[in-house]
Amino acid sequence: YLCTLESVKFIVAHLYSSYKRAYVFPCLFFLFTGILVKKKNIANRFKNGIPGEDWFTSFKKRNQNLSIVKPQPLSGTRAKALNRATTEKHFASYSAIVEENNLTATKIWNADEKKFSLEHKPAAVVARKGARNVTGRTSSSKETITVLFCGNAAGTYTKPMIIVKGKTHRSLNSWGVEDGPTDAVWTYSTNAYMEKLLGLQWFETCFLPCIGPDRPQMLVLDSHASHEIVELLDKASEENILVYALPSHTTHALQPMDKSVFSPTETAYNQVCSEYLVNNPSNDINHKTWPGCLKEAITLSATKENLVAGFAKTGLWPVNKDAILPSEYAPACEESANENNDQANLTPADSEDATPNVPVQASDSNDTTQNVPVPG
Repeated sequence: YLCTLESVKFIVAHLYSSYKRAYVFPCLFFLFTGILVKKKNIANRFKNGIPGEDWFTSFKKRNQNLSIVKPQPLSGTRAKALNRATTEKHFASYSAIVEENNLTATKIWNADEKKFSLEHKPAAVVARKGARNVTGRTSSSKETITVLFCGNAAGTYTKPMIIVKGKTHRSLNSWGVEDGPTDAVWTYSTNAYMEKLLGLQWFETCFLPCIGPDRPQMLVLDSHASHEIVELLDKASEENILVYALPSHTTHALQPMDKSVFSPTETAYNQVCSEYLVNNPSNDINHKTWPGCLKEAITLSATKENLVAGFAKTGLWPVNKDAILPSEYAPACEESANENNDQANLTPADSEDATPNVPVQASDSNDTTQNVPVPG
């Protein structure tokens, strides 16, 4: 039943056109299919007129473009921020700086921090079908560590900065620093987060020694407060480094590290930690063993290929605003459509209470693209 290719294409086409998006929840898919086949008098053997999971399994085999996908979390703020107007302005400013300063792949850098927890997520395993209570060992501590990564569009990385929780330099004594990533700079903060002063320390000890003498060069950052400090910008000005801040809440699509480095690194980290605990049942992931696990994870994931791909997918190198896929704007379009619908559904009473339309002079404070080119 419903086995003809024409029926399959008919259902899929109507689903996409009705919901105006590239996905739909499985329950709505089943309900819509039942309604559609009844309306179009398509032969079927659905129980109570609604298809089940067995039908969907065979349906996917006949339509290879469909699958069940777990969506990535995306906050409402990020959904609204990544829109065409913002990215158009971003690429106009960014490309102008690149062209004006004749920047190449080796002179465009991106830096961002990633948090790791001693309690990793157990990696997937192969088990007998139907097996229950499949467990994976983790650390007994949920302590977090911050690692600041940086690399350029040619695929070269600087040495990382690793920030652990502590109040004095003695905090580092309990860590197996000698087993950690080669040439990494270890430091501390009260909450293991990236703080303003640590941003300047990273710039002087990790970034500048690794980028070579050519000037000018560009450092692309997100809009985090720890990056936008006067001391760092003053030092960048002295060194003829152009500091470019990405638009707020758009790094999931516009930042190379977020796009293609951090996800593989997290996957590798979970896998390495899981294998370590299996091979060393009497040990734990702790201050002594964690650095070695991090080093192996970075070796596996922080590759030249991943970094170059991140710059390409975000359109930062080669400079290409069309690298941002239309599907990445979809959440912003949906948010805008919902807001328009809410506005259209206002009652007359609501409209009277609403703030009247008063012309307001545009303000630079509303500019979501923050460009901080530091003069050479």
